[in-house]
Amino acid sequence: MINMHNKNLRKRIRLNVSFDKIQMIRFVGALLEADFDFDFPSESKVILDHLSHHFNIKYSINTDDLPVIEDISITHEEQPMCKIGSLSKPLVYPKEMLDKCKAKWNGQRSIKFSFTGLMTPNRKRCLDEWVSLHFYQQNIDKNKIKVSKNSRKDKLLNMLHFFDNRANGKVVFKNIGLQIFTSSQGRQFPIKVWDEEYYDTLAKTQFVLCPDGDFTWTYRFFEAIICGAIPVVENPCSLYGGFEYFSMKDPIEKLFYSQEIAERNFHRVESKFAFKKVDLNNQISSLINSSTQDFRH
Repeated sequence: MINMHNKNLRKRIRLNVSFDKIQMIRFVGALLEADFDFDFPSESKVILDHLSHHFNIKYSINTDDLPVIEDISITHEEQPMCKIGSLSKPLVYPKEMLDKCKAKWNGQRSIKFSFTGLMTPNRKRCLDEWVSLHFYQQNIDKNKIKVSKNSRKDKLLNMLHFFDNRANGKVVFKNIGLQIFTSSQGRQFPIKVWDEEYYDTLAKTQFVLCPDGDFTWTYRFFEAIICGAIPVVENPCSLYGGFEYFSMKDPIEKLFYSQEIAERNFHRVESKFAFKKVDLNNQISSLINSSTQDFRH
């Protein structure tokens, strides 16, 4: 029986969650910013160790027989939802992650357009159509195109061909300010917990190309925003409501980078997707009280 008069023990609780989705990792990262101590099962150690390497979090692995918070869930669909008790948000970003990305902002955004991530067939099609629509008619000089090793310049004007069967690659269209970085790291554990190079690239970019993800919305949209870039989307959706962004159908001359837009978007992410610590503390306290009552019975 746990001694419920012990103040320290009353602040400790166990979380049994599956870290198979990036949103659950970020959700737990936000929970770990609350004023409580959390215990996790041993299979969570690899993810949490990687998370603790980049963020200031504290946790324990299999230390005591503690009450468990059960009422935690995420829905990863066209209308996503993250929920703990009665507290919910569509997506959750830890405050420390937002601060870490904001600190990367600077005035030297040397990349005008970029895409970084897994190159799926749909994304290849979307990016090829965007380049064709806006730049092919400008008769791109292939001699001015820089490419990574082991690639051929005669393939570059057909991005669908170039990226066929490539999990990782890099192409720099220097004369139009476009950089394409393909990588499967965003789908791999534990690197997907935090990929420093990915966020550094976003922080150097003015406009981040955002083809649709598994659903219409994509994490890239919000990751671009918290790094100070402005998204350029394939399709709008309700989750993007209230944010300022451009469409891939917009003429290039219509796109303009604005620090004011970047700041407004960032504060919108904070407001919409970051928990207030007081709300999180109150909700966890309520769940702990409920869990300890069940535990004692």
